[in-house]
Amino acid sequence: MSRLHRALLLALVLLLAGCGGLSPEPPIVQTFAPVTRTVDLPTTPPDLAVGASVFAEHCTKCHGLSGAGDGELIGNQQGQIANRPPSFRGAATTADQTPLTWYETITNGDLAKSMPPWANELSADERWAVALYTYTLHNTKTNVDAGQALTAANPVTPANLPTLQDSVKLTDAELITQAGLPAAFINSLSTDQKNDLAAYLRSLLVANPQHMGLVTTAPQTTEEPATTPQVTPEVTPEVVGTGTITGQITNGTSGAALPSDLKVNLYIVSANGANEPIEANVGADGKFSYANINIIPTQKYVVTTKYKGRAFGSEAKDGDATTNTVALPITIYETTSDASVLTMSFWVTQIQVVGTTLEVSDFILFNNSSDKAYSTDMMVDDQRYTGVTIPVPNNAEILSANVSNPRYTISADGHSIIDTASVLPGDGYNFQMVYRLPYQGNTQIEQPIPYRVGSTFRILLDAPTVTTTSETLKVLDPKELNGVMYQVYGLPPNFTVGDSIRYSVQGGSQSSATSASFINANQLIPMLLVVVGLIAIITAAVLYWRDRPKPALQTASSANDTLVNGLIQQIAELDNTYNAGSLDEVTYQKRRDRLKARLAALLDEEK
Repeated sequence: MSRLHRALLLALVLLLAGCGGLSPEPPIVQTFAPVTRTVDLPTTPPDLAVGASVFAEHCTKCHGLSGAGDGELIGNQQGQIANRPPSFRGAATTADQTPLTWYETITNGDLAKSMPPWANELSADERWAVALYTYTLHNTKTNVDAGQALTAANPVTPANLPTLQDSVKLTDAELITQAGLPAAFINSLSTDQKNDLAAYLRSLLVANPQHMGLVTTAPQTTEEPATTPQVTPEVTPEVVGTGTITGQITNGTSGAALPSDLKVNLYIVSANGANEPIEANVGADGKFSYANINIIPTQKYVVTTKYKGRAFGSEAKDGDATTNTVALPITIYETTSDASVLTMSFWVTQIQVVGTTLEVSDFILFNNSSDKAYSTDMMVDDQRYTGVTIPVPNNAEILSANVSNPRYTISADGHSIIDTASVLPGDGYNFQMVYRLPYQGNTQIEQPIPYRVGSTFRILLDAPTVTTTSETLKVLDPKELNGVMYQVYGLPPNFTVGDSIRYSVQGGSQSSATSASFINANQLIPMLLVVVGLIAIITAAVLYWRDRPKPALQTASSANDTLVNGLIQQIAELDNTYNAGSLDEVTYQKRRDRLKARLAALLDEEK
């Protein structure tokens, strides 16, 4: 195996260690920028039984066992989330929502409401299942039966309804108007009757509709038969079968054509890393195909291509056990170095007192309003281009750009952090930096702003005795999130690109540098970060680690330790979920055996 591919595997192991699910919430992986995601509309009716299982395993700590929004993590105590989720038991919660918006919230999260994203934790089918399960949780079999009775004079079948893909784009109020029922009849219904009708129509568009409104909080048990039959142990084959990976490359920049010399690389990613990349040529029509690929549901498949020196990639998808095919489209873009297309739409600064220093962590969301990827033509080395560049205060010691984080580097003068990832069109690109300032209880921070910025600038204070003041920013109402208070500032109306945000920090108990916890990547404003795609870390590794074996070798032991510790914690979390009665025994044993096998394999590697 080449040094490049060995380093790539290590980078992927690190990512998958972060995606291991070390807590009931999905993990935060924030080292690399996300790819543009496409919405996978359901191809088969979402299974409410699967949705109920996913909800019981992953969602009850916030949303409560019954979906009423009263989970154990919700409250005003330290470590709890103050923002109580809406109750799924009331029809008003989904009245102005569609299942598609529900699915997108589950996939991408909702930063303002402390809802984390689940794109990398759950498959698309699982997300659609739990979306429809929670979307219909306010209904019961009684509502479904009542709705069916309403249609006795005008029977409705799935053939009368919009397609599955179209139905998820409709609210309940819109769906009942698309069932071929007379308008006068619909107008004559009461609000409750319309809800019953919608419940019945939704039941025709899902699998296992009998689970609508049911909450499983304990494993299902049956009486032991008088005669115990001989049981053949269930063997689930790891490889589902030989299949095909296909894809279409399109140029997302208006009027731009596809080049004729593109190649793609397929990566097959498992818990232990990725395979050697498999290269294929791209046809003149932008299509590519890989035949005779083993399609395994527990693995992810991702394809990358390089265009004008920049890497682009598909979404990472699970193997499809039903079709043995995986479609991995890629969108490439022309590039622009025009910074006016960028807007910093969201900026949060986290401040922590560590000994005689302040550690400042900045999290910035960008929007690219053009149809080109933002990236300059200046190169930081023989592989990477300069992208977004953010200055830090002159006396800052930069902590977040080093050999273990190949996406970011430091400018030649040492006063700016350079991001080598391109900013793709739309939202979703995030920039993060951490730096340290000397601190003796009172200091002023001057943060230059090199790009157009949104209307607010938020400061998260980890210590309750720390305060901030600013003469240049307008003080807005503070905001509490996850038990922590934000100080919120509005930018002055005459604020322009090139100005600086100035604020002072005072107070705070100064812990010793040895006992204070460094604000590392996993701690960087975790309630606000967005889970990113596998493709970004693959891209960064491919572009950076070439001919640099030493840093990669130094991370091997750390990566293995992280995986081992993560797997041990996952087993403990799984045991707690089962003992709480939120998981049936068959599912529990299968998942526990799988985790134990992975743990044993890793421990064998350390011998």
